[in-house]
Amino acid sequence: MTDQEFNEIAGRLEAISRLATAVVAELEDRGVIDGVQFSNAIRSGLRPNETSPPHFVEALKAMQCLADSIDDARAVRRTKKWQLEHPNRCNLKQVVLK
Repeated sequence: MTDQEFNEIAGRLEAISRLATAVVAELEDRGVIDGVQFSNAIRSGLRPNETSPPHFVEALKAMQCLADSIDDARAVRRTKKWQLEHPNRCNLKQVVLK
């Protein structure tokens, strides 16, 4: 596989991962899905067995990373929402620096 072929595949996978994370975030923000339950289901729903194809282990790692990304995005959204709702409160960094 050439570098160009690898970069094309990696780029497509990255795009799909980012799209999936954005869709889950949108559905979660609209109250359509429970994001915590969804990411936990991703983590617990896939188990390799003797009939799994060789690439399944790598797919499992990617799904775990996707679940982590979904959780990280949720944490960022909650922090931003809190900051918007409490504009006069200082953040932890400001408290520590004073």
